[in-house]
Amino acid sequence: MNVKHETRVLFIYSIKSCKNSLRLYAVIRGDKGLEHLGIISGGVGEVVENARKRGILDEVRYIVDLDDAVSVSALAESVRQEWIDSISRILAVLEREIVRLIGMQCY
Repeated sequence: MNVKHETRVLFIYSIKSCKNSLRLYAVIRGDKGLEHLGIISGGVGEVVENARKRGILDEVRYIVDLDDAVSVSALAESVRQEWIDSISRILAVLEREIVRLIGMQCY
């Protein structure tokens, strides 16, 4: 199975913090780039529900939980590995900035 150039993929990534359960999410539109970016307090289910309520999920074809590197709703192997690697790096940088800006510290 091949992913088309404009297929939307929702990537979900946990922010490692002992105080809150935060999830960064990004919707990538194939090789067109970033379409949506956000942060949600809660788990994967809350991210999906929030995306559904906002209409973001309407055109998303795959949901990939980067914490487990497995797809929540479809075959992860159908998503290009370079997308997963790139998005993981981008979200890791965003995580560091968000944690720094809101001053979370684990004790």
